[in-house]
Amino acid sequence: MKTCFFPLITLCIIYNLLTLKADAQSQIPLHQEAYDSWNNLQGSQISSDGQWVSFELNPQLGDGKLILFNNANQTTDTIYRGTESVFSADNSFIAFRIKPPYQVVRKAKLDGKKKDELPKDSLGIMAFNNKLFRFAGLKSFSLPDFSGNCMAALIETPRPTVVKDTLTADSTVSITENKSLKSDKKPIDKTKKKDKTETYTLKLVYPTDSLIYSWDKVTSFILSDNGRALAFASYNNDSVARSAIYIFNTQTQKEEKIFDNPGYIRNLAFDTAGAQLAFLYSSDTITAKRYKLNYYHQQRLLTVADTNSPDLHQGYCPGENGKVYFSQDGSSLYFGAAPTPRPEPKDTLTDDEKAKVDIWNWQDPLLQPQQLKQLENEKKRTYLAVFHPKTGKTLQLADDLIKKTSTGYKGNGRYLLGFHEESYQIESSWKDANYRDVYLIDTETGNRELLLQKHDGPVSLSTSQ
Repeated sequence: MKTCFFPLITLCIIYNLLTLKADAQSQIPLHQEAYDSWNNLQGSQISSDGQWVSFELNPQLGDGKLILFNNANQTTDTIYRGTESVFSADNSFIAFRIKPPYQVVRKAKLDGKKKDELPKDSLGIMAFNNKLFRFAGLKSFSLPDFSGNCMAALIETPRPTVVKDTLTADSTVSITENKSLKSDKKPIDKTKKKDKTETYTLKLVYPTDSLIYSWDKVTSFILSDNGRALAFASYNNDSVARSAIYIFNTQTQKEEKIFDNPGYIRNLAFDTAGAQLAFLYSSDTITAKRYKLNYYHQQRLLTVADTNSPDLHQGYCPGENGKVYFSQDGSSLYFGAAPTPRPEPKDTLTDDEKAKVDIWNWQDPLLQPQQLKQLENEKKRTYLAVFHPKTGKTLQLADDLIKKTSTGYKGNGRYLLGFHEESYQIESSWKDANYRDVYLIDTETGNRELLLQKHDGPVSLSTSQ
């Protein structure tokens, strides 16, 4: 007896085709607008005690939300438009940014609003004892890394309300007879340049205690990693530009002014313990400012590097674009040195009288588009230098030969690595390689030792030296 499977196979194929067609007709077709509803899970983190979990659900287009999950009672809280959340070191609160509504920002852009006129972010703080805080006009915020029950933030200072003059010509009050009104009006100095220094209101918040401290006219701040000290720079330009630095003890809640002089302050830096402070200061009023590196410890303020420092290379001084930071153990203070800026001569030509030419040679180490792309970074380049508080010695560790350095494990070691790659840049432009010479640099003497020549690959220091 012969069995024919052909009709059975044919029926199975027809059935599968009809099923697939029915499924295709029942499915919603994929279109461009569907992408906007797809969510990305971002910024997931867990508090150090494992009690809380936070993450963001952000659509491709539109407003996202911050989800906060309580692991103990298995409940969730949703903060709409929340982002960049950070748990406090003592796990008593969470801080986050709150973005303005997407459609509001989009409308402002369509209306031709400038960047500084667009709606600003807000600061949100949720304490885990059911307290919530919100501050509009957030610039930046910071929390201690290791301990502490507080946080600090720079908030845009509300502009004073303009009071409309309601006096009329036939008013019974005469302006000329009102001496107080006449004396309060100051003549406008038309020769004075507009001050572009931005100041903010500094908020120090203890969320669980509902305690808030505020300071106005602040340009920058820094919290120590252990949360015990807050340092901030204030700026006032009523008649002469003047800057001051204050240190606030977050435990005793006492404030101390350690510096007050005409000029400008940049790059505040604390050591981990909050016992040592460093900052850049310039008394120059011109655009090309020359900075000094100041160091404060145990009620003593020192200038450790300036334009006349013999320990820096000739013609160098602390650079305003260099990072100022302490090693984790506080034994070394690192900063960037740069060629001393010089005042530019007064321009005697108009823009249409100037010729702008880009010149490139085939022997240049970088291609011209790469040179133009990196031009601003090169103008801001600084070279690593170090100050040793115990010995009072300052050394410049990098220069035109060794431009890049690596301080190793949190800067604690005596030695660091230096890299020279300029000699191999032409060759690296057509080879898939990153050739460089590797040097071992002694941070206490400045001596250099060539370890590797024309090396292609990663190099790092051990965590113990």
